[in-house]
Amino acid sequence: MQKTILITGGAGYIGSHAVKLLLEHHCKIVVFDNLSNGYRQAITQLESIGEIKFIKGDLRYPAEIDHVFETEKINAVMHFAAQCSVDESMKHPEVYFDNNTIGTYNLLEAMRKSSADILTTIPSVHTIY
Repeated sequence: MQKTILITGGAGYIGSHAVKLLLEHHCKIVVFDNLSNGYRQAITQLESIGEIKFIKGDLRYPAEIDHVFETEKINAVMHFAAQCSVDESMKHPEVYFDNNTIGTYNLLEAMRKSSADILTTIPSVHTIY
């Protein structure tokens, strides 16, 4: 049985590499990304490898991520939808709190409400200098 994996932030640099690796292992992928730091063309290029469903959405809005769990049979989640610029986070901490903390909370709540058996991976994201 083919597993369906939700990848938040899947159109970004790290997320798109995760998408590629999982497609090479014959997983069905649902990418949920607001494209603030990602690129739709990254997903378009990866569609030649395997099945990807792209959903433009924002984790800051619970109804958008809830809809994903209502309409897709998700077996696992990989969460890469975070902003990670240290300099910018010092200038605009409220933006980072809203996206990273509230967005992650909304994702976890949507997963809880779905009552599905879901494996979650929330990797640590760091800016490398």
